[in-house]
Amino acid sequence: MEIEISKKLYEEIKQYCTVNQITSINNFIEKTLKKGFDLEKWGNIHFVSEEEAKIIEEINPEALKPVVEKINTIPTLPLSQAPRVIIEGKEPPKPKSAKHIENQTNDDIYGDE
Repeated sequence: MEIEISKKLYEEIKQYCTVNQITSINNFIEKTLKKGFDLEKWGNIHFVSEEEAKIIEEINPEALKPVVEKINTIPTLPLSQAPRVIIEGKEPPKPKSAKHIENQTNDDIYGDE
């Protein structure tokens, strides 16, 4: 399979390979295309190769384990301490019951405009 790229881009890649002593331009292009495609496909996340994973695991076996934090409770304010919001100069009335809240509409809270 052949892929066409502009002559200008090829020359730029060729110059880069020469300066960086890369002998196989085609392998470099394929490797770079794969990296770019992975970046487009998966976003900017760091993948660790199998060789890198082995080195990391030898140095610190815990480093590759996922970090999971458990949250016991979500901090909340009692309704009596929650700030009241006034919208358009009108304070909404306090609901009478949970059933009342389920059936409320914006017109019930703020009145007709």
